[in-house]
Amino acid sequence: MARKLKLSIRLLIVLTLALVLGTLVIAPHVLGFEQVPGSNKLWHVSEAYSVGSNESFTVVFHSVEFTFQYEEGMPLDAPIPIHFMVTFSDSAVENLTTSIGGWLMQPPRVVMTNHTNPQAAIVSAYGDSEKWYSWYYAVSFD
Repeated sequence: MARKLKLSIRLLIVLTLALVLGTLVIAPHVLGFEQVPGSNKLWHVSEAYSVGSNESFTVVFHSVEFTFQYEEGMPLDAPIPIHFMVTFSDSAVENLTTSIGGWLMQPPRVVMTNHTNPQAAIVSAYGDSEKWYSWYYAVSFD
């Protein structure tokens, strides 16, 4: 009887640890929180975007307005510069430039605003080849 009780307690401890660790690892991704490469804090992350046409469009994400402005025409094997305007709720505006694509797979390209509380970032050319021409927006979790 005592042996079964010890085994049950051990099993309960292992299951509890697995549940807690699983929640810490999986929950941020499910809830839309991630670490942006090169940063040590948590960020809200948007869905992925890509250039359907070279027309400007705006996405409001966690009270920050991200406006894709345009992409520059480049040879197929060169990274393609893309330009954004980021507007914060206090009316501060910053212009950011990053790139997508290119011949060689490189680490994700991250550009961050100087504005803090919140800080915003654009992460481009991340993941596998399907996401190589995409980007996502991130807003710091302050």
